[in-house]
Amino acid sequence: MLVWSLFSYGESKDVYLVFYATYNGKSGHIGLAIDNYKVVVKDTLDLQQRSISVYDTIPDGTLTYFDLWPQTDDFNINNLDKNLPAVYYKLPAASWEKKITVKSLLKEGIPHEEHYPVDGLVRIKSTSIQDAKTKAFAEKLIHDNKPFNVRQYNCSDFVEQILEYHCQCSIEAEESIVFRNSTTPNRLYLETLKLKMVSIIKSAGDKAKGSFTMERLMKRNQ
Repeated sequence: MLVWSLFSYGESKDVYLVFYATYNGKSGHIGLAIDNYKVVVKDTLDLQQRSISVYDTIPDGTLTYFDLWPQTDDFNINNLDKNLPAVYYKLPAASWEKKITVKSLLKEGIPHEEHYPVDGLVRIKSTSIQDAKTKAFAEKLIHDNKPFNVRQYNCSDFVEQILEYHCQCSIEAEESIVFRNSTTPNRLYLETLKLKMVSIIKSAGDKAKGSFTMERLMKRNQ
């Protein structure tokens, strides 16, 4: 007897925090990558020893990458509180663009801005169903097109919002910058390491420990 069933085997399904440290004058950056999947058919037996054709969702080795930038990347003390036009990325943006993988992030970095290997890469265990929902949520945020604001909605706030949706948790990743708190890449990276089901693919080490005020504002002008 042939029975059709939807089932997912034990292959790893993951979300990845993609991190560039705020360090030695660099602003730092953070994004999120999510596994892409393919569906394969496997033959197996059920508990009654009947033949079952099983649809299995497995990662295909590529990633969909999300992040947020200001239209003009000109961070300074005068635009800390200003809304700026936002540029949201979902990459690859087209089928002919180069695939993004864990290996490409480690060797080449994100393809649209930094162009050097990531400082840190963190794996968060997931499921294919969770990943599909998280991608849809990230796409909704992109559609909402909220303005970029260094204080209130920067790249770290965008990723934090997606992570909180994904893990159904609250993340506190703010630090004091010129008398007010803002979410920063370094803090979000360190707080993500505290989540459950997390493993480090590449550690940022001491680069992630510095404050935004010291590493970006003070060292930028040295």
